[in-house]
Amino acid sequence: MQPACGAAICLLSLFAAISVEPVRAEDCTGRTARIGGPSELRDVRYILRTRNGLFVFEGDCVRLDRDDFRGDIQFSIENDFATNDVGVVLAKSVRDFSVPTQKDKIKVSRGDGFISKDGVSAKRLPDQPRHITIEQWDAAHADDATIETANAIIGDWHADSNSNGSLDSFDQKEFWRLDRAVDYSHKTVTAYMVRFTGGSRELLDLFYVTRPTEVTRIELDILSNFEALTAHFVFEIH
Repeated sequence: MQPACGAAICLLSLFAAISVEPVRAEDCTGRTARIGGPSELRDVRYILRTRNGLFVFEGDCVRLDRDDFRGDIQFSIENDFATNDVGVVLAKSVRDFSVPTQKDKIKVSRGDGFISKDGVSAKRLPDQPRHITIEQWDAAHADDATIETANAIIGDWHADSNSNGSLDSFDQKEFWRLDRAVDYSHKTVTAYMVRFTGGSRELLDLFYVTRPTEVTRIELDILSNFEALTAHFVFEIH
């Protein structure tokens, strides 16, 4: 796997290079395969962990079987990077439901190890709902928005994964913005921040996406200073 870029400019350049085209249902041909354990991994970036075991998948649009993928879907990686640099994963999950969703559409999540704007350790935030609209979320990440603006709208969430400010989640404002042309009446959004150290040679759980029975589709954007982890996935549930 490729080493970390090590700076915010790398994250920005990686995001600029991602070209996401709408996926038609008939083009969603990726499949999953169950594996017995990490020893069976072969050149994959992500592993899906569910109550029914470990799965690998191929392709950017993957069809998931409802029976295999119930409840929480844990996104994990084999941390075999040839570096012990700090890695950061930013992820944005948009879930489609077969029924209308609640008024509050947005949740935020932050893992351990981040540093707040005042230089102290930022506490872990597991799936915290935010009572804001899609429009307010985008306003917090407008080009001219400041961190003070974002904090006033979102509350405590944005943070830095390096003490020198080189891996700051707020620098990725374009990544966090949502598609305003989309109807969110049947959708919810969760934004994740994960910090880890490369090279542990372990199966590393990054974040999970909850899949209630009513979820029909999950669109996932991932940005990382470890280039091999930057990706765009669509999961169609059947």
